[in-house]
Amino acid sequence: MAASPVTVTTQELGPAPVTEQAYSGVPLLTPTGEGPIKGGLNIGGHTISVIGQLHPMTHRICSRERRNNYSKSYLKVGAWNVRTLMDTRDTDRPERRTALVSRELARFNVDVAALSETRLPGEGQITEVGSGYTFFWKGKNPEDHHSQGVGFAVKTQLVKAHNLTPHAINERITSLRLPLPKNQFITLVSVYAPTLDAEEHVKGAFYQQLDTVISQIPARDHLLLLGDFNARVGRDHEVWHNIIGRQGVGNCNDNGLLLLGLCAEQELFITNTQFRLPNRSKTTWKHPRSKHWHILDYAIVRQQHKNEVLITRSMPGADDCWTDHRLLITKLKLTIRRKPRNIQQNEARGRYDTDKLKDPDTSRAFQAAIQQNLSAKEPSIDAEWNNIRDAINEAARTVIGYQSKQHQDWFDDNDENIKSLINAKRRARIALDQDPNSQPKKAKYAQAKSQCQARLREIQNEWWQQMAQDLQGYADSRDLKSFFAGTKKIFGPKHTAAGTLLAADNTILTEDHEIQNRWIEHFNTLLNRNSAAQQDFLRNVPQHPPQLWMSLPPTLQELDVALKQMRQGKAAGPDNIPTELLTHGGLVLKMRLHSLILKAWEEKQAPSDWKDALLITIFKKGDRRECGNYRGISLLSIAGKVLARILLNRLQNVAEVILPESQCGFRPSRGTIGMIFCARQLQEKSKEQQKPIF
Repeated sequence: MAASPVTVTTQELGPAPVTEQAYSGVPLLTPTGEGPIKGGLNIGGHTISVIGQLHPMTHRICSRERRNNYSKSYLKVGAWNVRTLMDTRDTDRPERRTALVSRELARFNVDVAALSETRLPGEGQITEVGSGYTFFWKGKNPEDHHSQGVGFAVKTQLVKAHNLTPHAINERITSLRLPLPKNQFITLVSVYAPTLDAEEHVKGAFYQQLDTVISQIPARDHLLLLGDFNARVGRDHEVWHNIIGRQGVGNCNDNGLLLLGLCAEQELFITNTQFRLPNRSKTTWKHPRSKHWHILDYAIVRQQHKNEVLITRSMPGADDCWTDHRLLITKLKLTIRRKPRNIQQNEARGRYDTDKLKDPDTSRAFQAAIQQNLSAKEPSIDAEWNNIRDAINEAARTVIGYQSKQHQDWFDDNDENIKSLINAKRRARIALDQDPNSQPKKAKYAQAKSQCQARLREIQNEWWQQMAQDLQGYADSRDLKSFFAGTKKIFGPKHTAAGTLLAADNTILTEDHEIQNRWIEHFNTLLNRNSAAQQDFLRNVPQHPPQLWMSLPPTLQELDVALKQMRQGKAAGPDNIPTELLTHGGLVLKMRLHSLILKAWEEKQAPSDWKDALLITIFKKGDRRECGNYRGISLLSIAGKVLARILLNRLQNVAEVILPESQCGFRPSRGTIGMIFCARQLQEKSKEQQKPIF
């Protein structure tokens, strides 16, 4: 039986404590049967009256929050000590730690989570497509012991909308600045403090560094410190007035005094002690020997902004993800700034699903759409090319669309099965938390945990075996495109460089415009070098007689040959037109393109788009912040490369007669690899026969 609509009304009240039930959305009055009910919730100073009918099986009142919508009326931030994000088979944790953590963050719809003890080496980022989160981390150098490490997990849509990039200070402190409406900002600082048994000079250096970082944050910015401080601040709110609230837990220790001293100096407030909640919703870590729960993970704000915090609480219902810390969540009365309208319209371009053009019906529909979109010929070269380019792109968007994002690896391909395993383990742990002395529940939780890990590894092995068979089939059938696509998939999501660069003077650049200018400076220096060739020598090179036939305009047959020679599946240039769109465009498109090439030939001027290039950087090795450790690849317009192919075909006809036998590069059946093989054979035979080689 369907439930009747529920009417919700609000009434403004004074400050009131937030109960655990109200926060989680559970009604204070649970219906036992059908019929009208009346009840009230107290949430953040608002009384919410519920009037209506509920189904007997209804246990929750839906909140106004919309899933996967970063423009909701509040900002939800998390802090979690995940113990590690490294994937190793030598531990009792399953692999794909980032996928496990991101799925749990997505379940609670966390916008940004500060992660501590990530243990990943160096600095970088990784995107989990399935759950929609991008991980940033900063750890020790790769050659050092894998310990410590901090980072952020941010919704990918936020990262793309605002080009978010954390500023990594060291393996214990990193910050992230988020834009708010009305030209305001909030700076999140992810922290992993030294433990209680660490040396005093290590603790002192950490808090001195943290104090410097806080002092450098603009005073107008909202501030939120998040992470595992390994400190207990206690509950002496009278001594630490306006620094801790009345709802603290336990006693203060030495690390807590250091944290309280920092908060007193910087005028900060610890929000964990502000709300009246059960201890299980305050504490974040259980001592392994005493089994007592303590608060070690904190969310700290400026004192003048503490009223903006709606709630700070730990989540006992979250999956432990093989860590001994609970997820801490803070909700703020802040919203992320929306993207400007002009940026919303200029979304990042996607790759067209060109495989659909192999279907004859789709190919004919694509050709008809191009013919319909093409307008009359334009007098100028640039205007005519813009006409052709827009017609192709519009036809591709409407007929074939973009490629859908594929799953990345074994975890994403078995997401539903893995989700059910983790849910069963979480239910067993929650039952144990409610009755920790129950031996049957302990045994059931241990069994669920063991089954979850065993089944995860079985799923992984089965997936790998299937992928091995598929790759072997691709290799046997010489389907290289599918083979290399499969090899990319087996490695899972890629670790990419973090969004920071080193300037020429080794200063760290974090702003987008600074990074872009640094790349411009680097490639200008790399590519625009003065020639060292002697002009007298070039003038004395013997000249061959002119080939008058090479000055004739390109024919339609030459264009057709050049199009067939273009390789399929290559990345498009700035116009986002791959080779497949030109080869399947039909006779009308081919005639218009040939007419454009003839016009460019006569006027000795190519369209400006054909001269532009997209520079893609590919990391080689070393420090990811060094521009010199990247190789730049230029993506040119495919239409412009067709004209270049026509010229190359003409030059090769002449070069075959002129070039000596020793020239093997860029010639058919004369690859450079073959020459290297010959040189190695000569060296081996020289050593074998003990004869000199020249």
